[in-house]
Amino acid sequence: MQRETIIDKALGKVREQRGWRKQIALRAAVEVADVDTLMTGRDDRIVEAALSLTGLGGSIRAVDTSVKRFIEKIVRAAAWDKRIYAVFGPTGAGKTFTLKAIIPTIEEPVALVRITQHNRNSIGRITQDIHRALHVRVKGSNPTSSYIGQNFFAKLMDLAQTRCVVIIDEAQKLSDNSFELLRDIYDESQASLVLIGSTVFAERLAKKRISDEVFGQFLRRVDDRYELPHATPGDVKLFLNAYGIEIDKTDTRAIARKIGNYGDIDTLARAMRIIAGSVEEGELSWKKVGSGQIIDAIERITMLMTVEEEDGTEAQS
Repeated sequence: MQRETIIDKALGKVREQRGWRKQIALRAAVEVADVDTLMTGRDDRIVEAALSLTGLGGSIRAVDTSVKRFIEKIVRAAAWDKRIYAVFGPTGAGKTFTLKAIIPTIEEPVALVRITQHNRNSIGRITQDIHRALHVRVKGSNPTSSYIGQNFFAKLMDLAQTRCVVIIDEAQKLSDNSFELLRDIYDESQASLVLIGSTVFAERLAKKRISDEVFGQFLRRVDDRYELPHATPGDVKLFLNAYGIEIDKTDTRAIARKIGNYGDIDTLARAMRIIAGSVEEGELSWKKVGSGQIIDAIERITMLMTVEEEDGTEAQS
């Protein structure tokens, strides 16, 4: 069956479900009001969400896993009380997906900024990204003009004088000067900060360079540090149920142990894509997929991850 036919089938099935727009919006991390337009345009996020909801594949991550509940609790705590939280977990645990899913559910303004190669070395760019994200939540629209230097920072401070949360994703990529910027934002506004990064971020914080003139000043303000929980057998069961796959408790425990050190639920999602890609003709029946196939695919994924760690390259599944 061609991919286009599978997509048509998934979209048709989704529309038959009660409250399908909200389900799609949550999975795709989009606004409910935009779902119909994005679906008509075959937006990739909507397609993947539809495939996942109907058990036909897609790059799904269960939105009610332990990671989701944990991160939601941290963000809500930051919205209630001015604090700085540092959260870390393995690459691929579903941190970014979870953030996009829960932010629309938080009543207070929340600005999510992801640190990339484009802004990691530019304080001005990070300031601009935070301002833009916060402006959308506070004013309901993108800022109409740009600012530079201190004037731009001042505009950000104007927005952040009411209770809000600034979330920094991929925090392990921040420069020391960027930590100084975040310290200033925290000191001069009503914003709470939630910094989320990989285990590399945890190692950086563990050095406890309190004496460092820049980084140490920020460390003194960090209230709590948390490690994300690993996937539980219940998370595995929830994820596989989205595909219509039923396995026993022994197998869910075995899978949870397998993926524990290699990205958790995201590793399981990659394994399912490998299984889907192995079907050359006809429509894949997920209900016929057993735990043995899943574990074999996970072992292939973990082998690729080990190669990536050893040679520093990004292996492709």
